[in-house]
Amino acid sequence: MFGFLLGSSVSGGAAYLYLLEEYKVSNELLTEDVEVCFLLIFFSQFRLGGRANYGIIYIGFEDFDSEGGGLC
Repeated sequence: MFGFLLGSSVSGGAAYLYLLEEYKVSNELLTEDVEVCFLLIFFSQFRLGGRANYGIIYIGFEDFDSEGGGLC
């Protein structure tokens, strides 16, 4: 009985850690894709608009705080 509980706990913990790692990897990939998409849209708007507004510089998503600041 104790062997079954121990085995179930160990395999459940291993599955949890595996899924957590997969979530982190997919989240990092998604963040990179969003940043690239933002840069492409930003610079295409900048080039197509013909505006000479050199004061706007992309500084990255990690530079915005998550408590109400940033782009939105």
